[in-house]
Amino acid sequence: MKRTIFLLLSSIIFTYLTAQEFQIDKIGEIAYAQAMTGSESIQVVGDHLFYLTTNGLEIYEINGNGSITKISMLTIAAPGKLIIKGQYCFLISGGYDGLNIIPGYHLIIYKIDISDVYNPIIVDQIEYEDMPNFSSMFKFGDYLIFKWLAAGGFHYDFYSLPDLEYVGQIISDYHHIIVNNNLLLRQDGLTFYIEQYNPPNEFEVIGVIDVSAYSDGNDAFDHFKVINDSIISAINSRNITFWDISDATNWQYISRYTLPEEVYMLGNKQYAIMDDNAIIFDAYLLRLLDISDITTPTLVDSTEGAMAFWGQACRNYNNNLYVSSSNFGIQHYYIENNIIEHLESYYDYKRFFIGNIYDDKIIASNISTGLSLDGYTLFDVEDPLNPVDLGEWHNGKAYRMIHKQGDWMILHNYEDYTLEIYDINDLENPILRNTLSMDDFGYLWPICCIDKSNPNLFYLWNYQTNILWKFDILESGEPVQLFEYELPSTTSGLTIISSLAYLSSGTSPYDLLILDGLDENEPYIANEIYNFSDSQYLDSQDGYLVASGGTYDIGQVFQLGNPLQPELYFTPQWGPRIEIRDDLIFSISGHIISVYENRPNCTEPIAIFNGLNYIYNINLTEHEGTNYLITNERYNIGLFEYTYIPSFAEDELPKPEITLSNYPNPFNPETTISFNLTQNSDFVNLDIYNIKGQKVKQLVSNSADQLSAEQNSVVWDGKDDNDNPVSSGIYMYQLKVDGKVIASKKCLLLK
Repeated sequence: MKRTIFLLLSSIIFTYLTAQEFQIDKIGEIAYAQAMTGSESIQVVGDHLFYLTTNGLEIYEINGNGSITKISMLTIAAPGKLIIKGQYCFLISGGYDGLNIIPGYHLIIYKIDISDVYNPIIVDQIEYEDMPNFSSMFKFGDYLIFKWLAAGGFHYDFYSLPDLEYVGQIISDYHHIIVNNNLLLRQDGLTFYIEQYNPPNEFEVIGVIDVSAYSDGNDAFDHFKVINDSIISAINSRNITFWDISDATNWQYISRYTLPEEVYMLGNKQYAIMDDNAIIFDAYLLRLLDISDITTPTLVDSTEGAMAFWGQACRNYNNNLYVSSSNFGIQHYYIENNIIEHLESYYDYKRFFIGNIYDDKIIASNISTGLSLDGYTLFDVEDPLNPVDLGEWHNGKAYRMIHKQGDWMILHNYEDYTLEIYDINDLENPILRNTLSMDDFGYLWPICCIDKSNPNLFYLWNYQTNILWKFDILESGEPVQLFEYELPSTTSGLTIISSLAYLSSGTSPYDLLILDGLDENEPYIANEIYNFSDSQYLDSQDGYLVASGGTYDIGQVFQLGNPLQPELYFTPQWGPRIEIRDDLIFSISGHIISVYENRPNCTEPIAIFNGLNYIYNINLTEHEGTNYLITNERYNIGLFEYTYIPSFAEDELPKPEITLSNYPNPFNPETTISFNLTQNSDFVNLDIYNIKGQKVKQLVSNSADQLSAEQNSVVWDGKDDNDNPVSSGIYMYQLKVDGKVIASKKCLLLK
């Protein structure tokens, strides 16, 4: 069933432009997938539920039966930590991943007026420059505490609520936890130090408690919740413990409930207190405890949770419990008579993973409970301003990759433990063409690799056993194994480019192994380059070798003029992941993207912009003369409009009336290349290059007066200068005028 999507305009978006030649503007979101941002992401005030998702602030009305209805949304980039005081809510936004400072990207504390729940408005903000997004914010009585770790220890800035006036700062060697509106606590080993805050800059210890008898090993307590004026609860990985704090300086242990052996509360260990019940979450269950007799907390019911295991946010309204985690938005439970029942799930889409555009459609892979890949959602974006939801496909299977030139995609079938290859000439009617049992290729799923220049092959790589396999899928049915090759050392990254395998091995800085002989099914090490890159993951993009890394790394791009000796071509100022699209290079760090021109010696970004949350990859598309950029993010699919005029256009590029194209494309055995010349010029060259950058054929080498001033055409018959047929693959045809490259295009020979 097709469902039209209405784009919501962002209320705020960070955009930082550094040049006039690239302009990008946020249009909206194609899809949202809700998830919590922290342990306090859900707040209930009156009959409204406030939910800070990874896309911003959502406000719901709580209906008479406990169900909820979304009534407004304020999109916020990289949000985190939600506090509500009176008619205002406060949240953190922005910052950056890694160690590199990104210009203009400050961490911000927003003050939002929520008196009109249908129209929340930002009314004030505090910016922290040069601040990574590793920080926290807490409500402590009438104070907002902003905490971060830096040189000197933990920094605690105090602001008054709700006016957000600065009060003072404390720098401490310790992590301090909020107990209630008056008390804080730091835990040193098995000792509690109970503290009070003396404005503007002092934590005063008012009591010390030995908790060795009530904690398993040296396991810290993560959260405290008030039961009543004299009793609080605390939680660690295996216990919920209750204390009498009538004397704030000398707490008295009351009781605890301990999980069964080998069962733990993971992640942020959030929990809920509802009158005579406590609800705790372990890796598998929601457990309902009866605490009407606080001296003997008793398990009375449990249910499986539809959520990821590492963290929760939860709040209750009467007998209704609302829980959120990393997937599936808000889960609604009802608790009565010591029985817990799951009623409803509230979310727009499952969590997203990577996305690819094919035939004007986005294939957005999905993630479900337990962080397993779970099919994909298909969106028609022929007109990006009016996307259409085409539904979920192949639930229970994992979308892995697409071979655009070959018109097929790979899925993993979890139930049958098979690899499946589908013909996607009609993406809305995929046809299974190849199936491969994975029983002989390792317990964990091997990684699939493709050679973009050959649509009839794919490779499997098991990084645990260090084995590489090659398969032929020219015919339908079971793929034909062509070789099994044991790699010589531990590898952590692999990509295939024009029948050469590039592998990273060892530890940082990683060595590069280059395997040749894949065409002959006799792989061998053709070259080994030591200390090649600090980034271990390898990819093929637009004929380049790209090395990407983790949060603290910086990606790199290598030219393959000599494919056995890659040369460093480009390094961004920051960003571990790189995407090359047309004449642009995008460097991605978390939710932030910097844009560079794809030309030698380009060291400064021409633009910096951001999505809402972690960006996996991007896609570019065009509709009716307008260029669009689509971000595939962890919890949304973002839509941008952009314009780009190369900065070197006047010096190096022809006037716009010069054109270059070929037809048909793909082709077999020949294609016609057309171009025109309407500017003054003396000499013209038209050459064919393979993906390695080697010249294959010279088609035109003439004085300009020997060519037409209008349209010219020449046929390439798929042969090289020696009149030998070339192999299937991607080739570049390049037009030069007076020794300058005017235009280059790609063509695909399919035999």
